[in-house]
Amino acid sequence: MCRGLGIRPPKADPPWADISQEYLTLILFSANFNIQIFFQRRFDMENQGFLTTITKDKKKWTFPNLLTVTRMMVFAPLILYLMLDDKMAQAGYLYVIAAITDWLDGKIARGWKQQSETGELLDPIADKLLVLLPLIVLIQHGVWWWLVALIFIREIGVTLGRMYINGKPELKPAAKVTYLGKLKATFQYAAIILVIFGFSYPNAIMSVAAFFTVWSGIDYLIIFWRLFKKVAFSS
Repeated sequence: MCRGLGIRPPKADPPWADISQEYLTLILFSANFNIQIFFQRRFDMENQGFLTTITKDKKKWTFPNLLTVTRMMVFAPLILYLMLDDKMAQAGYLYVIAAITDWLDGKIARGWKQQSETGELLDPIADKLLVLLPLIVLIQHGVWWWLVALIFIREIGVTLGRMYINGKPELKPAAKVTYLGKLKATFQYAAIILVIFGFSYPNAIMSVAAFFTVWSGIDYLIIFWRLFKKVAFSS
C-alpha cells in the first residue's frame, strides 16, 4: 500500500540496535569508573607530595591505559550506530568522546610519566581502529572508496614500518610520532566527525584528510628509508 502511494515505509531498526544501547551503558559506566580512579589517584599523589612515577616494569594498567581500553570499547556501538541512519548523532557523540580520550591518554602518560609497554602496544592499535573502522562504514554514506583506500594503505604501511623499527632497540627512539603524523590525525578525526554529523561536502573534507595522510606517509617513508640504510651499512 505504501509503495503504491509512493510513500517510503519507515525503516525498522535491526535486531542489534537494542544491544548497542546496553553496550553504551556499559561504556558510560566504565568511563565513570575511570574518572573516579583518576581523581582518587591524583588525590593520593598530592597527599604524598609528588606525582608517582610508574615505570614500564612496575605497572601495566595505568590510568592512560584504562582510557585507551575505554576508547576501544566504543568501537562496537560506534559501528552499529553508523549503520543506522537515525543513530548518526549518537555515533558522532561517541566518536568525539573517543577522540578526546586519544588526546588525554597521551597527555596524562607524558605528564605523569606513566608510559608503559602496554600503552605502547594498545594506543597505536586503538588509534588506527578509531580511524579505519568508521571509514569503512562511511563509504555507504557517500565517502569515495578510493579516499578510504588511500588512508588504509598509508596507515597499514606506516604501522608495518614502525613495527619493524620497534623490533630494533638501536632504532626505536627514531620511530617517534612526527608533527605531520599528529596533524594528519587531527584532520582525520575532524573529517570523520564532520561527515558523521552530515557535513554537506563529505568528500571535500575527506580529501583534505587524505592529503595530509599521504603527505605524512611520504614523510615517514623518507625516515624509514634513512633508518633502513643505516641498518644495512652497520650490519
